[in-house]
Amino acid sequence: MVPSSWSDLPEHLLNCIAKRLDAEINVLHFRAVCSSWRSSFPRPNYPNRPLPLKLPFPIAPSNPYWPNPPGFYALYEDTVYLLQLPDNEEVNACTSSPQQDRRRQGWLVRVREEFPGRFHVFSPILKRRVDYFPETFPRNLNVLNFRVTEVCKLHNLRFVSSSLPNDNVGIYRREFRVVLLGNSISTGRAVFAIYGRREGDLCFMRLGDEKWTVVRHDADVFYCDIAIRDDQFYAVDNVGMLCVFDSSFQKIATIPSPSVDGAERRIFNLVESFGDILLVVFRNVDSFRDLIDYDQRARGFTKHGSSHVMVQIEVYKLNEKEGNWSEVRDLGDRVLFVSNDGCWSVSAHDFAGCKGNCIYFHAFWNVQTANRDNRLRGLDYGEIGVFNLEDGTGGPLASYPGYSDMFWPPPTWLNSNTS
Repeated sequence: MVPSSWSDLPEHLLNCIAKRLDAEINVLHFRAVCSSWRSSFPRPNYPNRPLPLKLPFPIAPSNPYWPNPPGFYALYEDTVYLLQLPDNEEVNACTSSPQQDRRRQGWLVRVREEFPGRFHVFSPILKRRVDYFPETFPRNLNVLNFRVTEVCKLHNLRFVSSSLPNDNVGIYRREFRVVLLGNSISTGRAVFAIYGRREGDLCFMRLGDEKWTVVRHDADVFYCDIAIRDDQFYAVDNVGMLCVFDSSFQKIATIPSPSVDGAERRIFNLVESFGDILLVVFRNVDSFRDLIDYDQRARGFTKHGSSHVMVQIEVYKLNEKEGNWSEVRDLGDRVLFVSNDGCWSVSAHDFAGCKGNCIYFHAFWNVQTANRDNRLRGLDYGEIGVFNLEDGTGGPLASYPGYSDMFWPPPTWLNSNTS
């Protein structure tokens, strides 16, 4: 006998569905369907971990000649969501878009819950809060009015001093790349991090430990980026060598760099994308701060002070069983986001008019060379670049109209679905 409505689904099927919900937003939507669904799956009793989560400081032992001040590391958690109109949304009279395209008019938003129930919007690429919004942007959003998909979670550490004023803690605010075993702070089991982008030391700690453990490595090696997939950690060093660690932080494999030719300096970033581990390689750069000039005629990035050295971006896919990489010349409809505090991807299919096979990244160029665009106000768009893998061209975000539509400005249909 077929159930007459969703509320009539048998309990064993509801239990099967509930066990596969790995994001808190999915649990919320599941329990909001009807009273029988809500009663069949009580709200999970996550550990009471305040935001941000306090972790031990320092990571390495103190230098006796330069003792560390008292304080702690605060672990912050950002969530990237995809908001879309519900399937039963009627066509809005103010738009001529077909119903199919309107359902694909998604909004990609990165938020941080700094206080219970209160969220701040952050730039999708930069670790900066967005403080300017259009006048039509609603102050409150009811996520039950939309189709909401959790894309990923991003984590970062920040030193908080117990004795020093904010002006004097800059030396301890080193950059981190952080991934969490268990996805979120509420369900996480361990933290894996790169301590300082210059030193590039790997460290880890299980939540509840009193101190960090530093992963030893060769003196001339430093790690650039880390990623996680299926409870395995991946770390790439400054020459493109990949180390694979299991959930106990034991190294289980080493995979050589796919990019060995040429003497130019490179930046390596890892992206977990739809089950694949991708390596994004920036060639001809010493650091992202070299990417501060844009050649309008060549439609490409150049190193600061040298208009003849074009920056190249390559993508490789990990073949873990074979222990090697294969170059990716076409990402299909995938869009990659590469930032200092995390890398992730989405499908261009979820955004009407969005072009796939592109890479968005954080760069430091002279914003005077970028076209001004009031639609991007509040986004710090002068430090966001976009690269088209198909033809090898790229430029500042403001030079590519429409490429920011998936995340800025916020869509007007948000305001009509806030009740």
